[in-house]
Amino acid sequence: MYSCRAVLSRTAITEFLKKGTWREIQDLIRTHGGRLGAEASETLVKQLREAAAALNARRKLSPLLKLNDAKVLASAVMEKLTLVTGDIKLQNVMKALGLPWRAW
Repeated sequence: MYSCRAVLSRTAITEFLKKGTWREIQDLIRTHGGRLGAEASETLVKQLREAAAALNARRKLSPLLKLNDAKVLASAVMEKLTLVTGDIKLQNVMKALGLPWRAW
């Protein structure tokens, strides 16, 4: 069985709360343990977006890496974590960039 601790960036929490609830976040942390993750560096966010844009130009990858997705991804990269997401487009970008991810 796979087990993990939740590490949530502020950006990930903000994005989640557009459709989810604080109770769901609390339940996740209560069930799996967890903490607030590091905020992404603007430099890394820019590098990830540029890398995704270059892939987009070569492979017709769609869409480009959105700013908030890049912030969440950069936070995971900085902490050397596997990003867990249900966002298929983000999964495709991560796969193309060779970054670790798991489907939600």
